[in-house]
Amino acid sequence: MNSKLVFFIRSNNDLDHMCPIIWRISEINKESHISIYTTGVDHYFPTDFRIKFLQKISNVSYCGDVVINSSNNFLDKALVQSIIFLNARKISSRFSDKLMVFLTKIYQKKINNISFSNRFIRENLTDISAIVFDHSYYDFYSNIAAQNLKYGYKTIATPHGHDLFLNRMIKDHLFYKNPSNLQMPTIESKVDKIIFHNEFYMNSAIDRGIVSKENSLSLGSSRFDLRWVKKLREMRKSLRQVDLFDDKKIKIVFMLSKQGYNSFPEELDRIVKLLSLFDEIGVVIKPHTRNQKFLSKKYNNIFFDNKHEFYSTDLIDWCDVVLFEHSCICLDPIQLNKPTILISSTHANLLVSNGVMLNWEVRTRDDLASFINRFISDPSTKTYTSKEKNKFLSQTIHEKSTTPLDDYAELVLNI
Repeated sequence: MNSKLVFFIRSNNDLDHMCPIIWRISEINKESHISIYTTGVDHYFPTDFRIKFLQKISNVSYCGDVVINSSNNFLDKALVQSIIFLNARKISSRFSDKLMVFLTKIYQKKINNISFSNRFIRENLTDISAIVFDHSYYDFYSNIAAQNLKYGYKTIATPHGHDLFLNRMIKDHLFYKNPSNLQMPTIESKVDKIIFHNEFYMNSAIDRGIVSKENSLSLGSSRFDLRWVKKLREMRKSLRQVDLFDDKKIKIVFMLSKQGYNSFPEELDRIVKLLSLFDEIGVVIKPHTRNQKFLSKKYNNIFFDNKHEFYSTDLIDWCDVVLFEHSCICLDPIQLNKPTILISSTHANLLVSNGVMLNWEVRTRDDLASFINRFISDPSTKTYTSKEKNKFLSQTIHEKSTTPLDDYAELVLNI
């Protein structure tokens, strides 16, 4: 099957979820040709190790930013390069941050302009089988979806991330008398297939009118398919490794979530202070990857990765224990059977693991101290059983199959 496919990547999240699909398609169908375009400037895509990996595959082409690729206007290209430069700065200032926000709005207005998207479609998408982008309200994507009949391609929207929440008022500013009726803008109805990572969230989106039942589909997780989890390790092997703390220490990484999701920052500070009391452990505090920082006093046994020197996968492989708040990053160490602990005291949310993972939750600092002392006494301590793990994964990312990447590839190739 000689399929011409296009993937649009808007942010780092989409690299996580689309790169494995592209890789799997390239393995299954050597005759397909896959083009990758980027539609965001919050990440410098050309240097990303996943993009570099895909560029080595003969039937994959990285085409770069849609504005740079499709415009001969010097000012348009200068706009993109300026945002990339500002976003890559290690030290930000109030002026540079405001300037980046202002320029990013201009960029988004540019690509969402209907005349720009129409020209891009005419010049690049007239001989394409299928187009893949993320769940997004970009007018650029909506216009592409609206012209599928005119140009004969199919469109697929994939998950932008993995949501583990059971509650719906997940952010500080959300207040609804009836949260089950919480409304959101609808995803473009002309998209041929809108993919979810499990039926719970698909049905929730259908019930709230975000998507229609007819064009929705649950396929599981591309990012956390075990083959991609292992492939990431292969890619990272020759890249920067973590070399922190004495090997005799119990090594812990604490994966922080983005603030604003019903967060209790004061309790997070107290958790960090508690961790600092244990000389037997070495801790890396990993802030959320979207330029987040965690400001704290210095402790001898704690490293704050505020400059994002280490990739999450490398830290997970380095450590003995993973702590997390509510991020889907927990699915990575679980796939590898690594001890993982849910810190639920730093936020007011309920996760889908509730009632399934019975022994991994820290509700109080007493619980955390107990866990750490157990690991110090016995580093082989487990935080979940195989039965709990399998049930949790089946509910979140392996609903229909333990090889969801095959299902994604089959859909894109045969839609």
